[in-house]
Amino acid sequence: MVRRHELTDALWRKIESLLPGNGRPGGQWADHRRVINGVLFRAQTQPGG
Repeated sequence: MVRRHELTDALWRKIESLLPGNGRPGGQWADHRRVINGVLFRAQTQPGG
């Protein structure tokens, strides 16, 4: 189940290839999908937004 502020699998597949790789071993970045979902949440829950 997708929460209100999260990307669906279909939307994620459309943008996933546009993002950089996860970096070198030992320097793993945060999961891109999780970060984007967080940005969407913040953008949609800000007062006046």
